[in-house]
Amino acid sequence: MIKIKIYFLLVIIVASTKVNAQSPVAEPQLVLAPSNPYTKIDHSTMRCQYRQTIVNDPRNPEKSTRENIMLLQIGKDVSRYSDIKKIMGDSLMLALEKQGADNNTIIRKLLPLERGRSSEVILKNYPNGKITFTNYLMASYLYEEVYKSPNWKLGQDTTTILGYPCRLATTNFRGRNYRAWFAPDIPVDDGPWKLRGLPGLILKATDDKNEVSFECISIEKVSWQDDIYLSNPNLGYIRTAKSAYEKLVRDFQENPAGYIQPVLQTELPASAKRKRAYNPIELSE
Repeated sequence: MIKIKIYFLLVIIVASTKVNAQSPVAEPQLVLAPSNPYTKIDHSTMRCQYRQTIVNDPRNPEKSTRENIMLLQIGKDVSRYSDIKKIMGDSLMLALEKQGADNNTIIRKLLPLERGRSSEVILKNYPNGKITFTNYLMASYLYEEVYKSPNWKLGQDTTTILGYPCRLATTNFRGRNYRAWFAPDIPVDDGPWKLRGLPGLILKATDDKNEVSFECISIEKVSWQDDIYLSNPNLGYIRTAKSAYEKLVRDFQENPAGYIQPVLQTELPASAKRKRAYNPIELSE
């Protein structure tokens, strides 16, 4: 399992440096444990896909813009926001392990789902009143934070998204000014990323610098068992404070080779040693 992780990590590091290392953190690989792949927390009643766009280098947006299709799973008590490729990879990995697939088969099948995906997972209201955030940066990290809803101001402007009438709301949240559109006809207090707190599902949100945007592209009601889960609890997370994790990510972007090379125990190409452009979604608490 570790050999597979390292193989994928090396492939993605080399590939990502060719496009100015757009990923904000090193991509995690093969996160499911063979025995107990995840802990079920809730099950979703609604699934919404969002096109998430982030400009990692505002000075060069054309070459540093990263787009991911993210899935918001909305349950009775908990919601989960993660890259849809990660969920697909988790499911495929579990199926291949149950089939007794060899490492080469696993690598070949999973590699298309590993390239370019985000490994961040956001669980809202887990535990109660908090957000649980997980990511992989040469190890699996987890932090919890008390959730504070943005202080929204409702506007008069309206639009239509996916056939739903939407109203405008604005806020300053974590250092960015957002314009968001929410659908009163979908009375769900949720939205993409860490956004929520409006009387309707948030279907679109964009910051005023055009560096961060979330746009809903599909909504479906769930008629099957769709688990909301925490990945690989048996493998263990490094539990840390949010501030410590954010410092770790900044340090990694400054010197990625300093973190990667000791793990791979091999000399990295010069392109993999360069400082990476980094423009976090959260600019402040």
